[in-house]
Amino acid sequence: MEMASFPPTVAALASGEQQEKPRLKDITSVLQGVSEGQRDNELFRYACKLRGQDISREEAEILINHAAINCTPPFPTQEALAKVESAYKHPKEEEKRIGERPEIVTAAELVAKEIRSTCWLIEGLLPEGLTILAGRSKSGKSFLALQMAISVALGKDICGFEQLVEEVPLEELNPWAAVTDNQPKGVLYLDLEMEEQSILQRMNSGISSLSEVKVTKNERGKPHISGYFQELPSNLHIAMQWPPISEGFEEHLESFLDENPDVEFVVVDVLKRIRPNVKSNRNAYDVDYETLISLQNIAKKRVIALLVCHHTRKSLGEDNDPVEMVSGTGRSS
Repeated sequence: MEMASFPPTVAALASGEQQEKPRLKDITSVLQGVSEGQRDNELFRYACKLRGQDISREEAEILINHAAINCTPPFPTQEALAKVESAYKHPKEEEKRIGERPEIVTAAELVAKEIRSTCWLIEGLLPEGLTILAGRSKSGKSFLALQMAISVALGKDICGFEQLVEEVPLEELNPWAAVTDNQPKGVLYLDLEMEEQSILQRMNSGISSLSEVKVTKNERGKPHISGYFQELPSNLHIAMQWPPISEGFEEHLESFLDENPDVEFVVVDVLKRIRPNVKSNRNAYDVDYETLISLQNIAKKRVIALLVCHHTRKSLGEDNDPVEMVSGTGRSS
């Protein structure tokens, strides 16, 4: 193999040649070595100084190793390289402030990229990611959310019946179609407004609509309906207390999901109960936005469905925009 070219920067520094724009003052002092008792601190300080002047790590290793050899007595090579590693592994102050450069892709690269199709826990109704279920108070949001939770836990569709008409699979009609998985999945339902008795009543009402029903005819030719109720699913977890966002919500939820990897659906009923405690002069939209971003990040990271029940605002007029009804508080203005 041919010998690699010696780094021009190091060659110029070693020869003592002056550059038009020297990147490091007194660079030759690095090559002269230091006496015993100062070697550890000085070599590390030099390595940090090289890093600060945008000297590459490869060039810094050559310089620090050369300085280590000239130390009195000579400094071990492996320990010298360890000084360089310590100096270069921590981000510079500018990098701490602005972070890493965001990833940028071209439109052509994005089109060619293989992206996993969205998975629907309930076809056409509940996809993975963050979903907001908004409505007026006492409009049935909690009943619907619980019905969805039971459906996912049992692996049933929202009505509890099998499809009566055979359909062409979506993927045969559209290669970009989402995937639906009707297997039972674990569910965590955070019911933060109700007590045990009310929750149980709702569950019994919801489970009855997910019963197995059979219609037959008796001897007289009249229809006879028979069936049985499903048992309450053991993979449906319920909590009636949970801390707000930024006060333990994320940490406790992450811990629960680690302990229960089968859980793929989380319901938060309602948004108001998990809003962070902030000053009253904060804009309600900003608070809701920050709260939902935290939930969206968890759903995206865990690849789960996260449903948030939310009260709409009171009437502001005849021409209310649906989005404006969801945004902000439930107070009229």
